Order: sequence, then C-alpha cells, then structure tokens
Amino acid sequence: MSEDMTDRRAMAGTGADPLPDEATVRQRVRGLLDRAVLPGIRPTEIRGEEAHAQQDCTICGVKIAGEGGFGMPPAEGEVLVVHRRCFRLWTEEAAEREADADPV
Repeated sequence: MSEDMTDRRAMAGTGADPLPDEATVRQRVRGLLDRAVLPGIRPTEIRGEEAHAQQDCTICGVKIAGEGGFGMPPAEGEVLVVHRRCFRLWTEEAAEREADADPV
C-alpha cells in the first residue's frame, strides 16, 4: 500500500479533511520554500504536542487531527505547525534543493 493511501486511511473516521496527495503537498512545499515561509534547512527545535491538534497545517492547510502534529519555531519566532507527512516532504524537498545548490 502506498504511503499516501496509508495517510488517507489514518484520517478515515476522525472527522478530519483528507490530506492532499503527495504531489500537491510537494508543490505547496516548493512554493513556501520559494517565498521563505518555510526555512530551507531542518529546524533545530521540533515539538510534538497535542496542543497543535486543532491548528491547520502550515503546508497543506488541513487541520492537524489525531496525530498531534509538529511545531517548529522558525527564525522569526512564529511557530509552524505541520503534519508528520508534510514535515517529511518538506525536509526531502529542502535537502534536494540544498544538494542541487552545492557545487560539485
């Protein structure tokens, strides 16, 4: 089973909106990285808290429900709240950009 299907099944029965597909989330991540809404490096502080469960994900816009979510304070001090899957896709996209930017 694909990870995307697993994510959608995990949301079933929670009353939460389904998460967008992986390609859509990756596109949103790239746009947020381009506009510097998301930092291009892995955050130095990550908190998993139930308090984030009623907030919307900074990346996909869907309410964090059933998993707690991650909270990350960027340099400006505003907390970013994201789903686990959105966080994984963000860090993958950021690492790919960093690798592309490194001179060989």
